[in-house]
Amino acid sequence: MKAHRYIAFAAVMLLGQLAGVSRSEEIESRNVYYFGNSFTGNTAPALHEKLGASAGKSWTNIANLGAGWPIWYHLYHQRQGAKEGMRLVNGEWTLNPEFKPQNWQAGTFHQKKWDAIMLQPFGWLLQYGPVSDAWDGKVKFDGPTDIGDAQSSIDLIKIYLQTVDSDGAVYVFQSWPGNPLVRQAGPTHGKELNHEQIEPIRRSFDFARQWLRSYDPDVMPWEGGGSHTRDYEYRLMDALIEAFPDLWRQGRLRLMPAVDVWSLLDRWIRAGQIAGLTNVGEFHTDGGHTRAGLPAYICAATFYTMYFSDRPHSVDYTIFNDRPGYGQDLFNDWGVLLEITPGLAKAVNDAIWQVVQAHPYTGFDGSKEALEQLEASIPCPEPVRVLEFGSTPGLLPSRIQCALPAWQSDIDRAAGKLSAWHVCYTAWYTMARYAEEMKKGGTREAYGQLTDKNWPTARFDRLILDPFGNSEQEADGTAWLAGQFLDHHPEGEVLLYFTWPEMRQATELRKGLKLEPWQPTPEKEMASLRKSFDYGAVWEADSPADSNAACMRLMFEAIKGRLPRDQGRRLRVIPAGALLAALDKELKAGALPGVTGAGEFYKDGVMLRTGLPRYALAALRHAVVHQSDPKALDAELFHDPKAYPPDEIDPETPKGQLKQIIEDDDYDNGPHFPITPEGKKLVDDTVWEVVRQQGAAR
Repeated sequence: MKAHRYIAFAAVMLLGQLAGVSRSEEIESRNVYYFGNSFTGNTAPALHEKLGASAGKSWTNIANLGAGWPIWYHLYHQRQGAKEGMRLVNGEWTLNPEFKPQNWQAGTFHQKKWDAIMLQPFGWLLQYGPVSDAWDGKVKFDGPTDIGDAQSSIDLIKIYLQTVDSDGAVYVFQSWPGNPLVRQAGPTHGKELNHEQIEPIRRSFDFARQWLRSYDPDVMPWEGGGSHTRDYEYRLMDALIEAFPDLWRQGRLRLMPAVDVWSLLDRWIRAGQIAGLTNVGEFHTDGGHTRAGLPAYICAATFYTMYFSDRPHSVDYTIFNDRPGYGQDLFNDWGVLLEITPGLAKAVNDAIWQVVQAHPYTGFDGSKEALEQLEASIPCPEPVRVLEFGSTPGLLPSRIQCALPAWQSDIDRAAGKLSAWHVCYTAWYTMARYAEEMKKGGTREAYGQLTDKNWPTARFDRLILDPFGNSEQEADGTAWLAGQFLDHHPEGEVLLYFTWPEMRQATELRKGLKLEPWQPTPEKEMASLRKSFDYGAVWEADSPADSNAACMRLMFEAIKGRLPRDQGRRLRVIPAGALLAALDKELKAGALPGVTGAGEFYKDGVMLRTGLPRYALAALRHAVVHQSDPKALDAELFHDPKAYPPDEIDPETPKGQLKQIIEDDDYDNGPHFPITPEGKKLVDDTVWEVVRQQGAAR
C-alpha cells in the first residue's frame, strides 16, 4: 500500500487507535440478535462466533432471516396483530405472554437478553404508507402502518429497548447495491447462470455509479429508486438519530459501514493498489448475493470492529476460507468461494479500520467530509460511462443483445481501457416508445438516467440508442432522447447503433415450423440458408428496408436534422450492419477459407452466432467508444461457447433449490463460430477501417 493514503488521516487514525484500545478493554463479549435476510446470511453468521473467539472475544448471535425480507416484515412478525403479539399500551410496547409467533426465530427474540440488535434495511423506501389494510393482499395490519424502513426500524428499536434490554445497543448494517448488468445478461436474469458465465459480468460492475448516486423517494426501489446507496443509508441514520438522540449520544446507535469499505476497496483496485482483484463486482455470486470467502469476511470483520471497537487485524481471516464451515447453501447464494490471501486480508483490514474512523455514523468522531476526503486521497481513473437504450428479448431475441453489453467493460479493461456500461432494455420498446413513455412520466428510472438529474457523481459520457426501422415517429423519438441527453451532458456524445438486415428466409422457416423462441432452427435447413444468403445484396438494396444501408443513411440524416447544429456535431454511429457488409466482401474474396459470406454469421433470422460474429460487435463498440484499434483485445472469452449467457431459455425448465444452474440443453445459442487467429485479425483490421470510413471516429 502506498504511504500517501495514510498521511492525511494520521491524526485521526492515532486517536481512533487509542480509542479502539480503550474500548476493546471494556467490550469483551457481544450477544447479538440479527434482523435481516439473505444479505445478512451472506455474512456467514455461523462463523461469527469463531471469528470473535480467534481474537479472544465472545460473540454469539441468532440470525432471524427471510428471503428478501425488509425491516417491516420483521416488525410484522413481532406484532402479528395487536391482540396477538406486541401491543402499544400508553405509548409503550408490551408483549402478550400468550403470543406464539408463526416465525420461530421471532419467538427467540423475547427468550433472553440481547446486548445488541442488528437491523438490515433492504431494497425498500424510507417512508411508505401508512398502509391501512394489507400488503399484497396477504399481510394484514391491525391499523394504519408506515412500512418504510425508517418507521419500521424505529418501532423495532422501541420494542427492543422497552421489552428486551433497555441498555442495549443498535447497529444498522448497510446493504450493497446489486449489479444491474446481470438482469440484462439473458432471459434468466442471471440467477441460474453458472460461475463462468457470470464472471465477465462481475468484472464489468461499476460500483461507484450504483453506490454514490442519490436516493429518489418518489421512485419505487424495484424501479431504481436507489435504496441501496450511501445517500439512503445517511438518510436512514439521520431519521434514527432524530428519533433516538440519547441512544446516539451514548454510543448505542451506530452504522456498520461494510459497503463503504467496498467503496474504498473499489478505489484502491482502480488505482492499481490491490493485487488479485480486478473489480469489487467479483464479490457477487449473482446480481445481488455475495460469495463465500473474501466478501463474507469483509462484512463479518466490519461487524467485529463495530461490536468491539477493535481493529480487525487480530482476527483469523482463514476461518472464512473453509467452505464447508458455511453450512448448506440450497440456493447457491454463496457461489464459488473467493479465497482470502494474506495480501487481500491486510487490504480489507486496513480499509475497514480507515473507513470506520472516518465515517460519520460509526462513533469514531468521523464526518461526511472526512470520509469523502479519505476516498479523494486515492487518485484513481474514472471509466468512460456508457448508457444504452434498446429492447430486450421478449417474444423474440433482439439484435442489440448480441453485442453483449454485460461483457464490454471486462473486454475493454483487458485492452487497457476503462469503461462502464449501463443498459436500459425493455421488451419491444422502440426509441419512439421510450420517448413517448418518458414524456408521459413513465419509465422514471430511465429518464432519470438519461438526464442525470440525481447523479452528482459518475456522470455518463456516451448514450447509445438503437433505432428500429425508418419511420418518422422513430426518428422523432430517437432525436428527442438524444437531445435530452445532450442538453444535460455538455461534453457527452450520442452513438446510434445501426444493426444488420433480417434473414427473412430463416424467420419464415421458423414460423412455418411453429418453433418457440428457445427452440433451435433445424441446423440442416439453417446451414443451407446461411450459405445462400447474399448479405451484400440485401445490405445495398435501393429501398430503405429493415436495417440496410439506405435505412441507416436515411435515419442518421433524419435524426441529425432534428437536432440543433451544435448537438448534431456530437452524434456518431456504431455501424454494425456496415461492418458485416465489409466482412461479407472479404469473406466472398476468400479471406477465411470455407466461409462463403456474412450469412454464415447468422444464428437464425436476426441473432448472430456466438464466437467470431459476437466478438466483431464487441471490437466495433470498443473502437468507436474509445477511438482505439481493437487489435489489443483478447478474444479468448468469445472463443468458449459455454461462457455465453443464454439467448433464450425454456420457461418450463424447472428452477428452484433443486436446479439452480443452467444445463447446456436448457437453452439455444446456436452453433458456435470458432475464432481463429486469422479470423480475429480479419475482424480487427476490418473494424478499424470501417470505423474510419463511416465517420464513427472523431
